[in-house]
Amino acid sequence: MQFIKFTIFAIHLFTAVSAGVAGTSPSFDLKLKKDADAGGAAENRRGVLVEEGNLEKRACTNNGCTCAKGSAQGQYCGYCDQVTSKGSAALWGVNSFECNPSGGCCFYGYTSHCDSSSWSTWCPR
Repeated sequence: MQFIKFTIFAIHLFTAVSAGVAGTSPSFDLKLKKDADAGGAAENRRGVLVEEGNLEKRACTNNGCTCAKGSAQGQYCGYCDQVTSKGSAALWGVNSFECNPSGGCCFYGYTSHCDSSSWSTWCPR
């Protein structure tokens, strides 16, 4: 079990470094640690996976997540600073959330984009 936790942590750490986020924010580091501590619990990947060039509609559900007030309307990966609570989602990093300026949030679930080294492209600069 420890090996699995370490492996997941190492994968996410490598992903973060390869994404060019050397000066990461404290919230990113905390989210990364919480994902590693989850012990590899995989997010329920129900519905259609969003792959580049193969986008399909799916519901954005209210799972209790929240976003920072003043965030631009849009889709964010869980490691983005705009996502302040993941609600009932098992993991931060591999999931996609929709934020609005008033701090509202809904949950799309797993997306391959957020589970890749390019997740930070869904965070505003």
